[in-house]
Amino acid sequence: MAYLSLILILIVVIILFIIFKTVLKAFFKLFFYTFLILFLASGVLGYLIYKDAMDFKDNFTISDNLLLLEDNGKILTGFVLHPGGEPSILTSQQLNDFTNYYNSKQYGNMIGSNYKMFIIKMSAFKPEGTVDYDGQQLDRKRLIDSLRSDNPANTYLQGVSGAAQNNIADDATLKASFFVILYTDDLGTDPLNIIFKYKEGNIVIYPETIMFKIIKYMPLDIISSAGLLSDKLYKQNITGMIAWLGRL
Repeated sequence: MAYLSLILILIVVIILFIIFKTVLKAFFKLFFYTFLILFLASGVLGYLIYKDAMDFKDNFTISDNLLLLEDNGKILTGFVLHPGGEPSILTSQQLNDFTNYYNSKQYGNMIGSNYKMFIIKMSAFKPEGTVDYDGQQLDRKRLIDSLRSDNPANTYLQGVSGAAQNNIADDATLKASFFVILYTDDLGTDPLNIIFKYKEGNIVIYPETIMFKIIKYMPLDIISSAGLLSDKLYKQNITGMIAWLGRL
């Protein structure tokens, strides 16, 4: 009986060894192939992000881009930003069409031939305080109320002593200028401000290419150190918009 027990124990040990060896071999094979797939996928993803980032750097400031202001499902104002920061203001009919397209998420019908479209929600701007523009302190609430108004000139002039109606631009230009003033003050100092608001969900970027999809989940300090956005090229457009304001 002792010999029989010993033989049974040896058989069990051999079977367990074979099972363990088979499982271990399968595990290492699975680990190797998983690592290989992840390594290759990371390489491909990294290349696509790099390619997308280079495309954005090369084309953003030399292409037309569409900037829109949205509030409660309505496109209030917007313009095509040409290279160097010169804007072409959208008409009321275009804004109405864009509102319909926006609410049905037909972004492809909005962007047209522009390189990128940025739909900035009103919530991206600070609602209180003032904006320092050309040596004047402009009340933020008054600017925002005017942007929401069907008669922005009258809304802006209410309570402004000594204001002259004939010195106020037409409604479309006035709204676009208020949009630019808020944009340059809240978002125009650093391209990371745009990314921060984008990560918050206060800005829609279309097309949302792979770089922006990944950026949405990356910490800002990593984005900054990676150099995915160019401060110099970004500020070139801001300078152009400010120069346009000065000519109004």
